[in-house]
Amino acid sequence: RDSADADTATIKIGLSMFTQEFPFYVSMQEAFEEACAKKGYELVSTNASMDVSKQIDGCMDMLSKGVDALAITSWYGDALLDVFEAAEKKNVPVFLISTNTAPDDATFVTKVGTIDKDTTYLGGLWTGQFYASQGVTELNAVVFMSADQVHNDRRDGYLEGIEESGITVHILNTYNGDTREDAMSSCDDALVTYPKIDLMITTSAQHGLGAYDACTAAGRDEMKIVAMDGEDEEFQKIDEGGLYLCTALQFPAEMSRQTVDLIGQYMDGASIDRFVYTDAGVYCIDGTLTAEQIKKLS
Repeated sequence: RDSADADTATIKIGLSMFTQEFPFYVSMQEAFEEACAKKGYELVSTNASMDVSKQIDGCMDMLSKGVDALAITSWYGDALLDVFEAAEKKNVPVFLISTNTAPDDATFVTKVGTIDKDTTYLGGLWTGQFYASQGVTELNAVVFMSADQVHNDRRDGYLEGIEESGITVHILNTYNGDTREDAMSSCDDALVTYPKIDLMITTSAQHGLGAYDACTAAGRDEMKIVAMDGEDEEFQKIDEGGLYLCTALQFPAEMSRQTVDLIGQYMDGASIDRFVYTDAGVYCIDGTLTAEQIKKLS
């Protein structure tokens, strides 16, 4: 709709959430709702419960019922081409939140968020500096992750950051699984297989906390655990100063606020950058560190 229409009618926004299972996405949803309410926008939303076909159906339903803009967060943006095409036909602008997997040539206004690999790279830099300050030059590590590109990128970011700090990482094994229970079970196996592990690289809070559960139950405390997400339970473990070393952070509430602001700007005729980045950081024993603070330490 043009800006004149936007001035005379309430803007209706559709929000497609891939999941509400994790606190990251709950925070994103709540902040999006608050930002829309503050601006007087009407909001309709769907939750795909981690089912990409359900997400597509939900988006199509919102488009058929009429929305002025569609905001999407997904783990599988590359599977949403039908949604992009349908939105384009209806002249509905699409805004992506924390959806790095969408093809760059797909029809959307902008991607808002951080790059997963860049985020864990910060975690890797901080972790590498932590070990380097102790004179450590090599680490034996195991990896707990989901078997998809998002988590591959998160793993690779950690590895690159650690190795850039002058630490050689030897991967003893990589374990795939999606849940905290999966990670705990895999970590049980790793603890039996490997008598000494220096570092557990995990690619989400669920993987990190599952590994923590297993190590604690087994009475193994020689290793450290690094993760990504920034959930409250992670903060508590890190504050204890034990196994849980750090977690790389994105800021989902800020992503939502940025997206709602950008939708308003777009409706007013503004030109929007194809990529709009939010800050990332690391939570460690010293609290939350920004990217700038971490890079100054190196």
